[in-house]
Amino acid sequence: MKKYLIALPLLMVSLIITSTPRIFIENHYGAPIALKVNDKEIRVANDYNPVLIGYSTSFEHIVPGAVSSLAIRTTGMGSGYGASPYTPLNYVLEQVEQESTINRNKDAVILIKPSSYFSSWNIVVIWRNSNASVSTFTMTSPEEKFLRLTSAQDRLNALAQGILGDDIAAQVKAICNTDYTKSTQMGKVNLCNNLRRNIVKPEFNVDFRLKITQPDLQPTIEEIKDLINQLYRTLQRYMSNRWV
Repeated sequence: MKKYLIALPLLMVSLIITSTPRIFIENHYGAPIALKVNDKEIRVANDYNPVLIGYSTSFEHIVPGAVSSLAIRTTGMGSGYGASPYTPLNYVLEQVEQESTINRNKDAVILIKPSSYFSSWNIVVIWRNSNASVSTFTMTSPEEKFLRLTSAQDRLNALAQGILGDDIAAQVKAICNTDYTKSTQMGKVNLCNNLRRNIVKPEFNVDFRLKITQPDLQPTIEEIKDLINQLYRTLQRYMSNRWV
């Protein structure tokens, strides 16, 4: 009888685990992100692969790996110095729990989609069959291919060839096909050089004896698009004032 009394709680836990969905995070943001899952920070690369963060369940004190709290922040410029505080995502966990009743035997995948630095996070929850292979979740996008490029010239070439769209390509060509001889003699900025300098992750020479972790200053896709739009508007001002 004692054996059955011990086995019964274990069976109940097993049933709870198998009946509650797993939660995955897929980073489509355009740069690495940081998550705080149950007060533990994890980093998620911008590689479009699903990362398992735990289970969705109201039995968080019974089921190991249950996600009871979730928050997100960027990892770009200034994020390590308080410029990018965590944004709570508990409402997303509530959405997952509510939708789980009509998505039996499926996994919840939280997609972190591209968004501007000045706008709120763009987050979508989708459901996938639990027996689906993780490899089927993997996707390659033009944005991912672009972010894999490490040199400024390679990124400029890709932008001019339309990897982020025809409008961006036309703006980049206008910015970098302009002769800035006159404007630089007037003390104005060479806009193409400015673009080239800011579309790649800057590197710092840090004394190896100092225990300093370099911040991840990789610009996001949205930050690059915003930069190009800003430089293009500046180019139009240069042209209207006959500085170029």
